[in-house]
Amino acid sequence: MKLRCKVTSVVVANLLMVATVAGFCLNVFPPATSTGMALAAAHKPVTIRFWNWWDASREPLMNEVIRRFQEKYPWITVKSQVDGWSGRTAKVLAAYAAGAPADLTMVTRAELASLADLGAITPITDWVKRDKLDLTQFFAAEVEAFYWDGQLWSLPLPTVSGEGSMYYYNKDLFERAGLDPDHPPLTWRAFAETARKLTLRDDTGRIRQLGMDTFPQLWVHLLYSNGGELLSSDRRHVQADTERGREALRYAVDLTQKLLGGSAAMGQFLAGTTPAIAFAQGRQAIVQGHPSVMAVILQNAPAGFRWGVMPAPYNDQRPEAKSRGIAGFQWGWGYAIPKGLPPEREEAAWLFLKFITADEQGAGYFLVKQGRPASVIRFNLNPEYSKIVGPNWPLIIKYLGNDVAFPALPVMGDIFNKLVERSYAPMGGTVEPDNALQGIQTDLQRIVDDYWAKRNKS
Repeated sequence: MKLRCKVTSVVVANLLMVATVAGFCLNVFPPATSTGMALAAAHKPVTIRFWNWWDASREPLMNEVIRRFQEKYPWITVKSQVDGWSGRTAKVLAAYAAGAPADLTMVTRAELASLADLGAITPITDWVKRDKLDLTQFFAAEVEAFYWDGQLWSLPLPTVSGEGSMYYYNKDLFERAGLDPDHPPLTWRAFAETARKLTLRDDTGRIRQLGMDTFPQLWVHLLYSNGGELLSSDRRHVQADTERGREALRYAVDLTQKLLGGSAAMGQFLAGTTPAIAFAQGRQAIVQGHPSVMAVILQNAPAGFRWGVMPAPYNDQRPEAKSRGIAGFQWGWGYAIPKGLPPEREEAAWLFLKFITADEQGAGYFLVKQGRPASVIRFNLNPEYSKIVGPNWPLIIKYLGNDVAFPALPVMGDIFNKLVERSYAPMGGTVEPDNALQGIQTDLQRIVDDYWAKRNKS
């Protein structure tokens, strides 16, 4: 595992050097090489149903991906079913419970692990081996996020990474505050002072410019940049109430309450909008850089908007601490193939899954059109990305490589929800951080213990 992460980081560095120094250019979307009728004649026609939530502006993009796939595999017809978001998880689980799932369904990491645990889906491990699919072409955390119980269950689209590995900042606001826009803060201490300088109030004390928004689970991201982890690698031990955890929660609370004016004042400032929109409007100086936030910036920021990218700050008081993000802690989309499909439909579902996650004509096209990073490292060398995103693009890709995967567990959704619920009080200043952490540790460990106890009985 460590070796693959090391190799991946070297690959990222080398590719970025080639792209930026040597003017590397890819033949991004080569023409399909299928022989059409000859290929179709050699295979029995098969139709698969693809249930997904690629709605709005993404639907025509996915339709184009499907057209490209069918051109490459002319014996396979993909019927796309785009659904609404209300009650999404319940719909997916109900479809499996009724024995009528789609041949390929877009699911979250938690749903994927749950379905795998129930024996309702089939792993892709053997398909990957059969097709000699090189998994090292992905960012390491992207693939690791979809391992559960010794098997690989899916591949990602879009990236699972980027939840907390980078922050975006407004260069003009940095300059106005007397800060160097080319040297953003890299450590907890420098970051706290920067956020303080960038938070401005009017004569009544109301925030008129916010340094950065905070949120209940921020301290977990800080835990990782403090050299800690929330869940052990064997998925059995919660590691919240540790010295690293206490340092992370205290820092997040101090940042919120003492330097940014408090969660109530922050909420008042952001009422009716989002941190990403406030950032694009020039009213917020720093925002955590999930790839979806970048899309909001690109769509809403005015012409000439000067923004930069920096890695997540780390605690320089701990020698082992470094900038890290958590891949798949909250989100992360994969694709489930149900168990028991006829062989020809199972293979068709696998070929389509592989196309939309690992093929440049599929995943590469779909993501570059949105300006969102690809999980396959080399796809990000497409020069169209720099045209869409601008000069920050190489750093965005670099910092994605800092992520580590949150261990998959069927109850990871319960863990996340409980953690957020119990973190509101300390972040709001109503419960002391150390006391809150004891309760968080107890609640999360109970969720984990209950899961393993039930699994061991089955």
